[in-house]
Amino acid sequence: MGLFGNRAKKEAKKAAAAAESERLVGLSVVDLAVAVMPAFGPGGIEAKSGHQQGAMEVTEWLFRNSSTAVEYRQPTLGPVIEALQALDNAGLLEKRSFGGGSTYHATRAGEEALAGGSVRERLASTS
Repeated sequence: MGLFGNRAKKEAKKAAAAAESERLVGLSVVDLAVAVMPAFGPGGIEAKSGHQQGAMEVTEWLFRNSSTAVEYRQPTLGPVIEALQALDNAGLLEKRSFGGGSTYHATRAGEEALAGGSVRERLASTS
């Protein structure tokens, strides 16, 4: 494929990443938390023991299929932090100190909610 075909593919990927960023930022805290929770289950971030699973890693995971560009991930960082807090408040994630930042891990209740498809219900019962 020639140079122009590659450019069109790159532009399409950028447009998809921008649309995904706008979509994620536009979600309610609960809807974003529901989208974030699978990052801590099977097929999620799957960080090795001792590696951070914080807001940056979650944001990277959300964009795993569309873009690695910071310009698209950056606007979602604040909303992702809010979603992580909501999941922590609902007892679905546990926040731990890790160096200078925070890392999150699914609780047993979070694992059960993921497996049973009841993350939204658990969030609703705590708000």
